[in-house]
Amino acid sequence: MGKKYRLSAVKEAPVYHPTEDEFADPLRYIASIRAEAEEFGICRIVPPSSFKVPFNQDAASFSFKTRVQTVNELQLRLKKGKNRSFRTEYADFMQSRGQSVTRWPVFGGKKLDLQALYDNVTQRGGFDAVCRAKGWRDMARVMDTPATVTSAAMALRALYQKWLLDFEQHKARQENLSPAGKAKEAAQTKKEQERLAREEKSK
Repeated sequence: MGKKYRLSAVKEAPVYHPTEDEFADPLRYIASIRAEAEEFGICRIVPPSSFKVPFNQDAASFSFKTRVQTVNELQLRLKKGKNRSFRTEYADFMQSRGQSVTRWPVFGGKKLDLQALYDNVTQRGGFDAVCRAKGWRDMARVMDTPATVTSAAMALRALYQKWLLDFEQHKARQENLSPAGKAKEAAQTKKEQERLAREEKSK
């Protein structure tokens, strides 16, 4: 058997049982025992049975905002690298154009997964290639479009044109740039973002 250790030298943390009068002002009571309790680093206070935690909000008018979060967004928290960099890069690109993505497009009754759509299209050669191959119907199938959505291929193509085509073209330009060209474009983007930020502040 392993060697046993006794903690006889360690003192137990104090436990306080204030009366109703003492605990009428909890903060004042805590201040009164502070000097003694600090020596232990921790203590326990058992309030009198009559004590009830006060609720400082008007229950009739109290409310708070909730956020609707779709399943694909929850999955993005678990994935690293590729998903996170796409969202960051896309948001930066939109911001450089003076646009902020506050509401994501809806397709088939749910928030459209822009990265999945972008990846599927670019893997097939990009927007123009998918159009030439008349592949938007197949793209709608790949995106698991509900059967209730009418003209899904046309709707998906229009959404890509609005939300992702400029980003696709931006990425293509970046790939063709030399390292110096990429640095120059990054500097211009940063400068534009700073200008937009100043304009926003002055409003």
